[in-house]
Amino acid sequence: MWPECKVQRGYNEIASCVKEFIDETVRKVKNNFYFFSDNCGGQNLNHNVVSVYIYAAVHHNVDILHHFMERGHAQNEGDSIHSVIERSSKKIPIYTPMQWYAVVRVARRKMA
Repeated sequence: MWPECKVQRGYNEIASCVKEFIDETVRKVKNNFYFFSDNCGGQNLNHNVVSVYIYAAVHHNVDILHHFMERGHAQNEGDSIHSVIERSSKKIPIYTPMQWYAVVRVARRKMA
């Protein structure tokens, strides 16, 4: 999570986050990665994200499977938690971007 006033949420930022996630997770002896995404072309349907997958597969010797949900029929866990965060944010006054971290932390107290 990052404030969009500093960094946007385009394909470069998404690809960088995916690379960092893979680099950190590989250190924990993971060698299979499964990614799920809606069909947002600006974020995950582009050559930069695919380049990160190729880089990870070659340099870390990992298997990567990316599932694309069917447009108009996709609802993933991320959609649900976004709704929970939005409801929680209505109860808490937010004045700075950093306060969003606290909102996210308290949004879902009981984990499934």
